[in-house]
Amino acid sequence: MSRPNYNSVALLVVVALLLSAVAVGVGYRLNVTGLSPISAYQGIHPSFEAVGYENRLYTTTDKYDASVCNVGPATINWDPDSNTEGLPNLRGELRDIQIVRDLSQYEVGDAMSHIVRDFGGIINPNQPYKFYEWKVDTDGDGKDDKEYRMELWLCSMEVNIWADPDRSAWWTWSKEVNDQHYPDVEIWLELEASQDWGTYFQGVEGIENTYFGLAYLELAELDKPDDRTRLQVVPGSKWSAFDVYDSLGGYPESPDDPVEQAYVIKGAQLNPSVFKARWFTKVSLSDIGTYGYNILDGSFKSDFVQVKALAHVFVVGEWTVQPEEERDLVPPEPPSKEGWLTTIVRRWAELMESPLGRLRIAIWLAVIIVLVVIFFNPGLLITLWGKYSDLYKNVSSRGKKGKS
Repeated sequence: MSRPNYNSVALLVVVALLLSAVAVGVGYRLNVTGLSPISAYQGIHPSFEAVGYENRLYTTTDKYDASVCNVGPATINWDPDSNTEGLPNLRGELRDIQIVRDLSQYEVGDAMSHIVRDFGGIINPNQPYKFYEWKVDTDGDGKDDKEYRMELWLCSMEVNIWADPDRSAWWTWSKEVNDQHYPDVEIWLELEASQDWGTYFQGVEGIENTYFGLAYLELAELDKPDDRTRLQVVPGSKWSAFDVYDSLGGYPESPDDPVEQAYVIKGAQLNPSVFKARWFTKVSLSDIGTYGYNILDGSFKSDFVQVKALAHVFVVGEWTVQPEEERDLVPPEPPSKEGWLTTIVRRWAELMESPLGRLRIAIWLAVIIVLVVIFFNPGLLITLWGKYSDLYKNVSSRGKKGKS
């Protein structure tokens, strides 16, 4: 029996790996494997892409010296240092972009007037708020024989970010809750359009694709702790715009990376600067971390940020496979600890808010004062008891004389 040729086997394994890598690379360029990691609905879908900190972009593949670096697609768990350095983890979650079905019921109070006044929109439930039409004479006979239509839909997107102190060891836990902040950190997101994979039937004639372009992204709501004025978020003002970039980090496209082929509908090419495969945006955070640490009882609090954005989306074609009903993310509950001293102060404040509570405090204080006096002067109790006994005897004797 002949021995296997191990060199040949190794060579075949290497060739197979190279072919697999080439297939994956080609598939990515053709958007075969570039499916949205969040959902398979038609539209534009967000995903966490990187965390920017100290001139580095941390990703799941480029972790640098981070002890924890799990970024995206739908969650973040990131800690840039070793477990003994003291900075808390940053965690995140997001909700897919969804259509604002009925703006009149939308929780953003002045959203309807904003869309009508600032964008000239017409509000119809479950419909685009604006549309554009072009009629074109393609054969030169003076008659418009082709009509092109582009719709503008209003969608929403939500992101939660919060600080999470490391619990791996008691000395680390103690250090990370002790008012540890990130001076500046950026949360980068990719917005991916379902341009190529949004066609659900392959090789079927008569079913056209639908194409999406990001027209505008603006801040609708921002929620953060009321007692954290130093925690700054950008964008932070209502209706302010998000930065939108062509590439991660906001850098210009490489000259070696040509512009993608324009998508075609009804024989016309769509503008590749508008109808692209992806965009990038970011949320900038300053001074996020833990705060309110009390060395006496170990109490502390953790920062959180909830960002809700409105996305204005161009749609060319029929938006058939739409996301489900819009739902809000539940606000995060970041880790915190209430120590005994904090509990006493909070309870005291609650009691002082009502007359009955103030009466109870007065009774407690009176009892405490009596006990303290007796503790430091026990003879006083004997004296008081003697006076009480004499008084009781006098009252009793007077009662007996009265009866006789």
